[in-house]
Amino acid sequence: MGYDVRAAVLCNRALARLKLEAWRAAEQDVSEALAAQQGLSEALRVKALFRRGLAREALGELENAHLDLNLALKASPTNDGVLQALQRVRASLPAAAVG
Repeated sequence: MGYDVRAAVLCNRALARLKLEAWRAAEQDVSEALAAQQGLSEALRVKALFRRGLAREALGELENAHLDLNLALKASPTNDGVLQALQRVRASLPAAAVG
């Protein structure tokens, strides 16, 4: 299986795991998908960062969620879902952590 196909499968499984509230498993899937970014399309990279950001937000790992969502937004500045999640995470972070 080619890397981009494997990454797509992992991203799709992460989405299912997010819906099942299996946050850590979702975070692990997208982290694996992002591990070798040279084979990843930009759209799939944004999707993976977004889903990992959501998983990390749910796990209470807000600074890491902020980093992922910020990277996703930089790559896709018109993505409303990413923007909304990033605003939600920023509102939950202490002021000193948002930079």
